[in-house]
Amino acid sequence: MKVILYSLLFSILLFDITGCGIANKVETIPNNNTLSQCESSKPVNVLFIGNSFTFYNDLPKLFKNIACSNGINIQYDSATIGGAKFVDHASNLDTLDKINLKKWDYVILQEQSQMASFKPKDIEVQSLPFAKDLVTKIKKNNEFTEIIYYATWGKFNGDKINCSYYSKLCTFQGYTEAVEEGYSVYQKHTGGKIAFVGRDWGKTTNPSSLVKTSSLFDPDG
Repeated sequence: MKVILYSLLFSILLFDITGCGIANKVETIPNNNTLSQCESSKPVNVLFIGNSFTFYNDLPKLFKNIACSNGINIQYDSATIGGAKFVDHASNLDTLDKINLKKWDYVILQEQSQMASFKPKDIEVQSLPFAKDLVTKIKKNNEFTEIIYYATWGKFNGDKINCSYYSKLCTFQGYTEAVEEGYSVYQKHTGGKIAFVGRDWGKTTNPSSLVKTSSLFDPDG
């Protein structure tokens, strides 16, 4: 995962938050003028809940900086644990404390990537109940909080471990589509929006592309 990925996430999330997207030229460090502008604007409170797909390269801080470059004052916190699933966050005291820390405008929810790629019928049993639990807790704290599901992307060469279980997982593209299906299950039952990060990331990094993109992935794919 490299920084280029996050500009895609930021574009999608900022479009949802502002309704107008962000500037064509994305800067990760705001200049003095935009820094002053964003600090004086009404804060938008955002909580990130996920795992390494969220904390890698300090995505929340990069998100804040890019938002500030566009005059948007993001105040954020995050509850991220390596490899964590919704089931882990639903009972994690730190996550629950952060949910209740303030009246969040947006909460970004990111499930463990393999769990989100399972067949929809299995997601409904193994993962959906905990997504519902998290959303219920978030809405209890503030009924006006917007939920945004952060739909990640597939492994560079697919998920060889689970390929025999679900043929879609055998390729990058199929894996990414399976993840989207999974997040659609959550959205169907809990509402909210989906940031199709994996879809846009795939336009840049699809292994079938003529551009060599394997270096944009970590060694584990």
